[in-house]
Amino acid sequence: MGRSMKKVSLWSELVETIARISRSDSRRAKKILFHTFEFIGVKALREKQRVVIPGFGVFTRRTRIARVIRNPITAEPMIIPAMQTLGFRPSKWQKRNA
Repeated sequence: MGRSMKKVSLWSELVETIARISRSDSRRAKKILFHTFEFIGVKALREKQRVVIPGFGVFTRRTRIARVIRNPITAEPMIIPAMQTLGFRPSKWQKRNA
């Protein structure tokens, strides 16, 4: 539970910062932030392009292979299909200052 609260506060901080810098209301700032991440996801996943944000990092498309796992309750094997995910590699500056 504490982890999700941290995510919410970070999102709120980002929205507040964007609203302050752009001198707009928080509703518009939320839209800006949402569409920014939507754009990153579309470019990297659907169009198979790398999205580079200087000083922040690189978003790329990664392929997870299909695999077999066991249901912990019934012990029956389950097949997890191959899927595309969004990967992130932080910049050198981010790694040094994290």
